[in-house]
Amino acid sequence: MHYPSRRAGVLAGLLLLAGAPSALAQVVVDQANGTDFAGCGPVGTPCASLGAGIAAAAAGDTVTVEDGTYAEYDLLIDFDLTIEAAPGAIPIIDAGGADRHFVIEGTQANPLSSVALRGLTLQNGDPSNGQGGAINASFVDDLTITDVNFRDNFATDGGAISASGANVTIRGSEFHGNQAARFGGAIYYAAQDNGRLLTIIGSILEGNHANNDGGAVFKLSGDLQSIENGFLNNSAGGGDVAGDGGAIKSEADTTLVLRSTFANNRVDAFGNGGAIDVSGGMVNDIEIVNSTFFENESASGEGAALQIGGTSTAVIRFSTFKDNSAAGAFGDPATITNHGSAEIRASIIAGSAAFLGSDCDGTGTFTGTFNRIDGACFGIGGELTPVTGLAATPARNGGPTKTLMLAATSNAVDVILYAPFSSPCGTPFDQRRSPRPAPGGAPYCDIGSVEAF
Repeated sequence: MHYPSRRAGVLAGLLLLAGAPSALAQVVVDQANGTDFAGCGPVGTPCASLGAGIAAAAAGDTVTVEDGTYAEYDLLIDFDLTIEAAPGAIPIIDAGGADRHFVIEGTQANPLSSVALRGLTLQNGDPSNGQGGAINASFVDDLTITDVNFRDNFATDGGAISASGANVTIRGSEFHGNQAARFGGAIYYAAQDNGRLLTIIGSILEGNHANNDGGAVFKLSGDLQSIENGFLNNSAGGGDVAGDGGAIKSEADTTLVLRSTFANNRVDAFGNGGAIDVSGGMVNDIEIVNSTFFENESASGEGAALQIGGTSTAVIRFSTFKDNSAAGAFGDPATITNHGSAEIRASIIAGSAAFLGSDCDGTGTFTGTFNRIDGACFGIGGELTPVTGLAATPARNGGPTKTLMLAATSNAVDVILYAPFSSPCGTPFDQRRSPRPAPGGAPYCDIGSVEAF
């Protein structure tokens, strides 16, 4: 259902709703039991469509949506608003390939304060040569997306979400099968020099694809935090297009990866960074802590798991890399390709399948200690020391993401002496949120993303 006149403040076919804004704290939308008429929205007299519910709402209201499949698209949100599923409901907003679902629109001079979406499924959005297959958001101080399922959306950039000049927090959400013709198979993000931040927490990004860069996420500018996420089977590039960053492509600013798992992501056609590529022309720093990289692939280019560009700095601590593959003969194929600066500490790099047989490569500088690295890594501490007792594949070992467990006899167990005032063990928790060091054991920390014993 299309509501172009909502942009002028009048809902097509519901002219009576164009009067004074409602004073409702809650607007109810119920496809099965509602009717779109003047005054719909209060409890007991719900609207039947989401478009009518938004038209009935005033700034600061909450629109509560009951079960149903709502065939609607191009819904404008230009005031502070919350749209959420009713308790126990799973409302589906199906754009049917006609356009995106939501335009969330502030201005640089007058940004929206707060917009929240909760508990919705947004599927089959396609704006045709536009940004954001499900959501196109600009200039919002606080855009919060919680428990939202994005499926099979398509756009030029940002197959599911395109956000510009907005602080965006995505929590407990899923992105499946979204595609971008250019950048950001699931998410395209640009801070617009506003010091904005994209935070993704406890979410799954799986099977998304970008024809160019950023199979799941493309960050043009601003800071990114990935906390306890699973990036699975995302891909970038293909055909004659060299896409970079099978899961994440960062062009500038900072990226934090914390307690996240990257598995089976891929770049094709001489692309770089099977899981992550940080190689823009500006300062572009990344910190990876308590995270797992498994079977990511750069088919013909550099960095099976990670590529670090010449102006970039990477700090990798207490993380595990296993069976990542850079099988091509182009550039510097390895698990980690570094043309900038990389510090690798208390981490595992094992089972690499690199064309030149190395775990680390590139023209940059490497430093590090307390590692278990089974191949060459520029002479840093722990290279040419195969890890023992590492699980073959990730599994549910507790915590929000799959991890690679260590056996009690592993040479990565109880290696680093714990000294609480100097914090040699980094953060006090591992990828599973388990204490580091493990309680009741020796005063030593394990190497890698899991504190097993």
